[in-house]
Order: sequence, then structure tokens, then C-alpha cells
Amino acid sequence: MIDFKPTFFKKATDTNEMMCYLDEYEMLLKSSAKKFQSQGVKVRDQVFECCAFSMVSNNTQDKHVLLLGGMGPLAGVHGAKDVINMIGNSASITLFQACGIPERRMDTEVPQYLLSALNSAIKLCPENKKIELIVLCNSAHKYIQDIISRSNFQNKLIFYSFIDGVKKYSDIFFDKKSIVLQTDFTAKNRLYNGVENLFFLDDIFAPTTQKKYLSSIIDGVKTFDKDKILKNSTPLFKALKDYEIKKVLLGCTELPVAIECIKTYADKETINLLDAFEFVNPLHLVLQQLEQPKEKTG
Repeated sequence: MIDFKPTFFKKATDTNEMMCYLDEYEMLLKSSAKKFQSQGVKVRDQVFECCAFSMVSNNTQDKHVLLLGGMGPLAGVHGAKDVINMIGNSASITLFQACGIPERRMDTEVPQYLLSALNSAIKLCPENKKIELIVLCNSAHKYIQDIISRSNFQNKLIFYSFIDGVKKYSDIFFDKKSIVLQTDFTAKNRLYNGVENLFFLDDIFAPTTQKKYLSSIIDGVKTFDKDKILKNSTPLFKALKDYEIKKVLLGCTELPVAIECIKTYADKETINLLDAFEFVNPLHLVLQQLEQPKEKTG
């Protein structure tokens, strides 16, 4: 089993310093991806090193938000930035980039790796704070409840599930025709099934066409391939618009990164196309619950 001891652990004392560390790390990821490509190494989550970042200041409360990321690494960085932007100094934060987690769709050892990563991540958190866990990977939610029950630290954890968060706020999908975009693995395991008024790609399109575009967009984020993201975004979102979809649940943590890329680099036609949709990020729904009391998991 992989050792999840991080190759580096950056500690910040305020949100500005934490953001600087994350910006530097994002640049490192991009340069590392180019280096891997020049060496003929396939860019995927597992080629990047495990690392961690933490922000603890005297102004934060007694809660600590643990972000289990790295699946993939760019999604973890953007997720952490979202958390900082939304909660500021109301809690201290640790981002643990467990890039060595095997691909969720094909490896039966994923639970063991997740357990090792979670236990390693918790050891980097302050001992005197309750830990509020957010897992920055939709597919990993298939395993995480069982993983928590097997963790050495389950009594310290309060877990905030993307799936439960979306179901809790499912009434936001009642007013407009809505769809969830997700990986094949998340779809096959029916993680978002049961959310009322939410369409799935298989409900309205042929089994392969739009899934191919969606998979390519997600892979474009994981491989740092901007052109791949842009090439596949126009046909996907045009099809959604033609079907009169108005609201899109981003059921993969790579997708908010892709939307940001499209809005920054796409042509005017594609950018205008995105204006037809309201995008819902499960992470943002979860963050609305952080101030609310919740029973401990386990």
C-alpha cells in the first residue's frame, strides 16, 4: 500500500498566505504536467506527489475543515480556494492532496488507499479542534462512509457528504429543467439517484455521444489539456441547450475547473452558450451547512 506521508507540508497563518501557497502549487502542477508529457509519461492523478497545506490562525474558531483532495490534484486546489473564499477565517483548513488514490472506476483497492490517506490527513490536523471532513471527489463518496467507520479517528469526524448536500437542497432543481453531469463511475453507482427533478445524460441522449464529450472534458482537466476541454465543451453544452436544460449540477470536481477554463479561454460563442445555464456546485451546497449543528459520524 502507498505511503501517504506528504513530500511537503506548507503551513499558513492567514487566508492570504494560504492562497499564495495554493497559487504556487497550481503553477507547480502545471509545470510538472508539461515535464511528464515531455518525458512520455501519461499525466494522471497518481503521477503527482502527495502533499498538504494548512491554515491555522488565532482568529479561527474551534472547528477545523479537512479537505481530502488530490483526486485529481487540480480539482483539489480549486476546491480549497472555493472553501477559503466562502468561509474565510471562520475555520482553520487543511488540504491533503492524496494523489496516489487509484482510479475509482477500476481499482478494487480504492477503499484501503482512502483509509490510509484519511488517517494520514487527520494526523496533520490540530488535535484540539473538531474535524469537519469534505471529500473533494464525487466518486470517492461511494466508499467514504465505510472508510470513516474503519478510521482510527472516527469519533473526531463530522462528515459533509456531497450527495446528502444535494439531496438536502434538492428543491433548487424544481423551478428549471436540470441535469447532473458526472463520471461514468458515479452514474453507474447511482450516487445522485433519488434527487427529484434531476435528469441524467442517459435519460435524454444516446448512451455514448454526450458521455464522450463529458469524459473528454473531465480528462482534459486531469491532464492539464486546455484545448481538449474547449474542443469538447461546445457540442456538449449546445446539446444541453437544445434540450432546454437550464440548470446543471456539476457532479464531478473537475467540472467547476472546466467551467472556469471555458469562461476564460473559449471563443465568444461558447462563452455566450454557458450563459444559458445556472451551474450548481455540490461543494457550495455543503459549505452552507458548516455553520449548522450536525451529529458526529459513527
